[in-house]
Amino acid sequence: MGIFTNSISPANGLGSGKFGGIIQTVFAHKTDMTSLSPGRNGQATIPSMSCAITMNDSSNKVFIHYSIVYDTGTSNGKGGFRIDRSGSVIAQPDSAGNRYLVHTGYGANADQDQSMMNCSGTFIDTPGSGTHTYTMLAYNCDQSDATFAVRINGARQDPDQADDGRACSSLLVQEISV
Repeated sequence: MGIFTNSISPANGLGSGKFGGIIQTVFAHKTDMTSLSPGRNGQATIPSMSCAITMNDSSNKVFIHYSIVYDTGTSNGKGGFRIDRSGSVIAQPDSAGNRYLVHTGYGANADQDQSMMNCSGTFIDTPGSGTHTYTMLAYNCDQSDATFAVRINGARQDPDQADDGRACSSLLVQEISV
C-alpha cells in the first residue's frame, strides 16, 4: 500500500542544504506472532516485514523506520536486527574485529514468560533508481545453542494465560526529496 503526492510542502520548496519532502510512503504492519530460529551466524526474514518502493527520482533518499516487538529464549544467544535492501544488508556499523554487525541488537531473556521487548531504529538510504525492497531480518551470532529462537510479537513462552500479551511490529519506508 502506498501514498503518493505530486507536490512538496512548503510550496516554495525546501531551504538550501535541507531535504525531506515526502514523495511516497509504504507501510508494513505485522500483527501475527512468528518464531524464528536463524541458527549459528544465520539470519532469517521476518515475515510480513517487507516494503517495496519504486523511486521517482534517483537522487532522492529513502527514510526507513521500524519497530519490532520480540522476545528471546534463556540461552546465551546474542544477535539483533538487520535491514536488507533487495538482497544486500545495509545500515550496519563499521567492522570491528570479530564482532557481529547489526543495526539494533537484542539479548537473552531469562524470564521467557510475560516479557516482550521493543527495538526500533531509523536509517536514511540512497538506493538510486529502480524498485527496492526493504526487509527486516533477525540475526543470531555464533553461540553454543544453534536452536536459539526469536519470537516476534509475543513472549517466548505462550501458555495462553490472561497475563501473556501479544503485540504488533511495523516497517515504514518513505521516499523523500533531496
